[in-house]
Amino acid sequence: MVTIKQQLVSRDIIDKRSYGHGNPCKYITIHQTGNTSIGANAQAHANIQSILNPRQASWHYQVDDKEIIQSFDDKVRCWHATDGTGPGNTSSIAIEICINSDGDYKRAVQNAAMLTKHLLTKHKLGIDKVKQHRDWYAKDCPAQLRGGYKGITWNDFIKMVKGEGGKVEAPKTQVGSVKVEAPTKPSGSYTGDSI
Repeated sequence: MVTIKQQLVSRDIIDKRSYGHGNPCKYITIHQTGNTSIGANAQAHANIQSILNPRQASWHYQVDDKEIIQSFDDKVRCWHATDGTGPGNTSSIAIEICINSDGDYKRAVQNAAMLTKHLLTKHKLGIDKVKQHRDWYAKDCPAQLRGGYKGITWNDFIKMVKGEGGKVEAPKTQVGSVKVEAPTKPSGSYTGDSI
């Protein structure tokens, strides 16, 4: 079972890096971090959010090959879709898939598909509500899925979410939840431009 760890940011960070609460959770938006640095895993990305991301950006979940970490409650309107107060930022839940070179990319995509399926069920959404960052703004994101990196295309990802397999099947596991305390300083570096 892959567990969703909650490392939720403070109220102060919600105020400084989001449009606040009120997300109706109508869509799930998929991103990839753009950061191939060693150690640029889910924990590193969660940590940068916990200490106030120096970039004007935020997202709900970060996923790597080993874990899923939630930084913002689903109902927060994060800054991830590059569409200002458009529907990407104000009505979707953002998932960042880590592409760090020391991680297992295929497993990270599988974990993201599993999380996406969980969120679709939780919010009673259809598969048509899974969007790419590109759907909200003309940016090549999620770049690796769009480009078929390691043989996994966007269509393969959608098949994984639907449980149809594709080139890499999503694991048959459930998603649970556990809370962890946010760090006071990062335990990794963040240099990518993912949002």
